Amino acid sequence: MDASNPESGMNPGAFSAESATNPGTFSAESVAALLNQLSAQLGRNNGTSNPSIDQTSPYYIHPSENPGIPIIPIIMNGSNYGDWSRALTLALQSKNKFDFVDGTIKKPLESDPLFRQWKRCNTYVIGWINLSLSPDISQSVMWNNLAYEIWSELRRRYYHGDRFRIAELKEELYAAKQGELSITAYFMKLRSL
Repeated sequence: MDASNPESGMNPGAFSAESATNPGTFSAESVAALLNQLSAQLGRNNGTSNPSIDQTSPYYIHPSENPGIPIIPIIMNGSNYGDWSRALTLALQSKNKFDFVDGTIKKPLESDPLFRQWKRCNTYVIGWINLSLSPDISQSVMWNNLAYEIWSELRRRYYHGDRFRIAELKEELYAAKQGELSITAYFMKLRSL
């Protein structure tokens, strides 16, 4: 690109007076302005953005992410579905990947330009889910290739186990007594149930 060419979209006045008198020196502001103009120009020439490099896109995968490294410390064993589901939901939301398990992002056609990015992200999410499952549960969903279907199947199978937790909580609540506890301590005890 030629900064002196008005058709290039570059602003030749973006350089400071200091850079004009000393060609080897540029102010931070002039460099930032030049980079912003280059970025805008590249965006106009490109016409589309690449979701795999857009950090706000669910298709973006940070270079430090790895489908072989667990993202939560909880291993779902069937009786702890609620805790596991909450921890994994928060972890996937923090990575902007929850849309792959809640059905928001559907599998695109193989001819779709996003298919390769979708497949990669779906594979990462499946890896993270499988790493957070006990071996026997992991075996039961091993051959499913869609993160959404694994998530739905696990919810269908294990969410009902929360009925037992509700019964336990009711029992603990019924047995809770203030006794020698202050009002604040008793409230905190009840709240921790």
